[in-house]
Amino acid sequence: MAYDLATLLMEWESYGVFDYLLPFLLIFAMVYGLLSSSKIFSTQNKINIIISLVVGMLSLRFGFVEYIGQILPRVGVGLAVMLALIILTAAFIPAKHGTGLYIAYYSIGAIIAVVIIYNTFSELNWFGSFGW
Repeated sequence: MAYDLATLLMEWESYGVFDYLLPFLLIFAMVYGLLSSSKIFSTQNKINIIISLVVGMLSLRFGFVEYIGQILPRVGVGLAVMLALIILTAAFIPAKHGTGLYIAYYSIGAIIAVVIIYNTFSELNWFGSFGW
């Protein structure tokens, strides 16, 4: 039986791949990478794996996965906006005149980050009833 991509993605969604497996893998990889690079437990790789598994499982249990599912698509859009801005700037402004643009890039990036966080918090109703 042949599957098209849309059917495969819908089937994965029904199995919980996007709601549980991928966020767990992302959290596990981030925690494991931080523990490995910081060398808190020196070369004890087994301890890093156990701690990463526990943090990943607890994040599934206490509902932090909903936040990750809300913020990552917005971060992707923000990165696409920044990438388009950098490409257009590089196409029309010579490199010798680009040194002052880095401050503008950082400023625009900070504004995009604030908008992403605000929209994510609003979507999750973390501002409560008073809203902003």
